[in-house]
Amino acid sequence: EYSRIVGTSKFLSSKVTIQIDFGQETTFFSQNRDTQVIDGNGKKIEFTSMIDALNFMNENGYEFLQAYAMSLGNQNVYHYLLKKKRE
Repeated sequence: EYSRIVGTSKFLSSKVTIQIDFGQETTFFSQNRDTQVIDGNGKKIEFTSMIDALNFMNENGYEFLQAYAMSLGNQNVYHYLLKKKRE
């Protein structure tokens, strides 16, 4: 029912790396693969920003709940919490 978009800023860049957490079980070695979004053809979906990912999730039945950011060293990590929309 809940999910989280995690965006990590890239060093010396305005772009972010996006991962989507649906609560799936991941291991250290499979984490990036398990949190990527794949289209119907098996191709990885690339997001240009946190808002791009948020719009994608909204189009796929999720609503925004809350956002917060954390700094880890020189990186900012953005977290957007979402909830599945009720029909």
